[in-house]
Amino acid sequence: MNEVNRILDVYNSRDESGKRQLYAWYNVAASYHSAIKKRMLLSAMMASYGKDLSNLCVLDVGCGDGEFIRTLIEWGACPENLVGTEFLDDRLTQAAIKSPEKIKWHNGDLNFCENEYFDLVSAHTVFTSILDEDAREALASEMWEKVKPGGWILIFDFRYNNPSNPNVKKLTRNEMMKWWPSKTVYYTTGLLAPPLARRFIGNNYLLSEFLTLVFPFLRSHFIYMVQK
Repeated sequence: MNEVNRILDVYNSRDESGKRQLYAWYNVAASYHSAIKKRMLLSAMMASYGKDLSNLCVLDVGCGDGEFIRTLIEWGACPENLVGTEFLDDRLTQAAIKSPEKIKWHNGDLNFCENEYFDLVSAHTVFTSILDEDAREALASEMWEKVKPGGWILIFDFRYNNPSNPNVKKLTRNEMMKWWPSKTVYYTTGLLAPPLARRFIGNNYLLSEFLTLVFPFLRSHFIYMVQK
């Protein structure tokens, strides 16, 4: 079984078990994490492209239901310049339903588009779902090929292994530095580790904000941006 089929089986099993509800909009911890992630993305985009995203051509790898693409549109990006790829059919269906028209959706790998075409190529919690080292490196290489010179790769992922989930593996800065050598890098950490967030947030975000600020090692996720 190749790595793509393994990942598809993992996600389908998770959906069938009901664990997907942990990420539903009505889950307080998930809603909080979404807000913090958006704050992190705002800082990253301002550090790389500034206030005007209207001409930005973006490829979002493993786009899920299109949340990041819709966020870019809220911030001024043009739908016709945005592309989302995904292997999960139901995620792409939801993306098309939830999102404005003119966005391009693609089921499959990155061979469908030209090299050096995009200003920004992003992947959100994609690499940690890939356990095979060769498959990780191959995807990293494909993403690098799709970025224009002067463009950016944006990675949102987590930096710790999850002892209760053998189907994910942390992503390290050393790996990313090897894949995408550059002198221009942006890196930031954030998000209270999900097990803690689910336990402490409730309807009061103050404790989570305090723990995240005072104890940096409790921040489970990061954004890494690198310029080609």
